[in-house]
Amino acid sequence: MDGRLPTPPHVQQLLGNAMIDLGNAWRDAGSRLAASDPPLESEAAQVEEDTVGSSFLGPVSMSLSAASDEFQAVARLVRMDETFGPSIAALTRTTLETLGRAWWVLSATDLARSRHRAALMYLNEVKSAQRYTPTHIRATLHDGRAEAVDAEPAVEEAQRDFDAVKVPGGEDKVPTYTALVTGVMEAADVDEARAEYSHLSGVAHGEVFTVGGFSRQVSPDQPDVGSLQLPNSNLFQYIWTLTHVVDLCLLRWFELWQSTAERERWEQRRDRAYGTFEHLRLRVYHWNPETQDYGDWDPDRPPHAADCTTAFGRPIRRG
Repeated sequence: MDGRLPTPPHVQQLLGNAMIDLGNAWRDAGSRLAASDPPLESEAAQVEEDTVGSSFLGPVSMSLSAASDEFQAVARLVRMDETFGPSIAALTRTTLETLGRAWWVLSATDLARSRHRAALMYLNEVKSAQRYTPTHIRATLHDGRAEAVDAEPAVEEAQRDFDAVKVPGGEDKVPTYTALVTGVMEAADVDEARAEYSHLSGVAHGEVFTVGGFSRQVSPDQPDVGSLQLPNSNLFQYIWTLTHVVDLCLLRWFELWQSTAERERWEQRRDRAYGTFEHLRLRVYHWNPETQDYGDWDPDRPPHAADCTTAFGRPIRRG
């Protein structure tokens, strides 16, 4: 089947189901860790001894929670019977941006620099909000309440928190979203990360040059009239990238908590998803839209998850 054609609806529903299962595993792992105390010798335990203002676990956890919600939204769009194209690309971009924020903090060389980066990022956010709403901004306070507050005191508090944990010689600026996203994508072994992010951004912004790749001509008699669809090659690429970036961030998160049990649970569900993804790619590859069948290929023999070395025809990154 041509990679420019949309994914058959029955295959797309199965892809969505596999993504939802993976998203549920992500959510459940996060909930269990949040409800438990980390081992005393773990990095997470060291961080929890910080004051609330200097801990980076909360901000990273919030980014991962937001990204989980966005990932589940992508999965549900994929599973629906209706045809969606640019919206899936736009949500993929948003999810990667959120994960890029988390990874910038998680990938620091030590805990002190992680604190520095988390505090700097929050200070940057509050200052940005102040520029657009100088009187009041929406901010989350240290006691967990989110409310409209005076901008100046909020900025002063965020500045004090940053000054308390800043590292000599540490960063004084938060990277751009392009740098954050390409950084986490490259760490997850995504090829041509900058090009893919540029593509996703172009689609999210509705750029004609990029969105044109989603167009489908209605009829030969109306060459300038068409609708939008998502080529199966694009969908496969988005899911491959998302899965690998999520995996990278969660494995580092589990490492902070020294949670071997959560890592093993996650890897089992992740490998099952990889096997499903590769099987569904083969389904699309062998599917004949004209005859509505798979020819001589047997679609009912999916690969064993542990034996699967590719997902969507591309090498799998594990650990």
